[in-house]
Amino acid sequence: MKYPDATWTPGPAGKQGYAGTNVRTGEGAVLHSMEGSLEAALGELNRPERQASWHFSNPKAGPLLQHYETEAVAWHAGGAANRLYIGIEH
Repeated sequence: MKYPDATWTPGPAGKQGYAGTNVRTGEGAVLHSMEGSLEAALGELNRPERQASWHFSNPKAGPLLQHYETEAVAWHAGGAANRLYIGIEH
């Protein structure tokens, strides 16, 4: 699902899911502290060799950004947590 109040800024399609698991099964979120600029964080998200992705970026200024649908498994907190929770960088 796309959150209606977020600006859709898709992340790379290949940086989500695991073999046999593409849909989150839990409820809740893991909040991460983004260090540095938003541009640097988005650079990490879009760097193909970096195995990291998250659903939302909440910058200091500007709109909330959504990179993956909320049902998707993103790579932000380790295997089991990724399958359960939405990842939010702020």
